[in-house]
Amino acid sequence: MIPSDIRLYTWVDVEEVLLRSQEQEQWPEDLVCARAYWDELVLGIRPSTQRSVKTWLQEVYDPRFQDNGQQGNDCIILESAEGNQRTLPIIL
Repeated sequence: MIPSDIRLYTWVDVEEVLLRSQEQEQWPEDLVCARAYWDELVLGIRPSTQRSVKTWLQEVYDPRFQDNGQQGNDCIILESAEGNQRTLPIIL
C-alpha cells in the first residue's frame, strides 16, 4: 500500500515509490528493471511472470493500481482534479 505521506502527482512520484521499494529490498525476483517516463512506466520482467508482477504492483500501489486484465491497459491512477482522471500506463 502507498505510504500515507506519498501523493502520486506525476511519474516522478511513481518512480519514488519504486525506488523506496528497491532500497528496502522489496522488489519481486521476477522484476528485472523499472523505468518511469513522463508518459509511461516500463517494467522489465522475467518470462511468464506477468501475473506475479501485477499482484506486486497491486500491493505496492493500492488503491491506485488499475489492472485491466488481458487487455494490457494497466495503469496507475495519478492525483487529479475531480472529473479529470489522469493515469500513467504500465508496459510489461
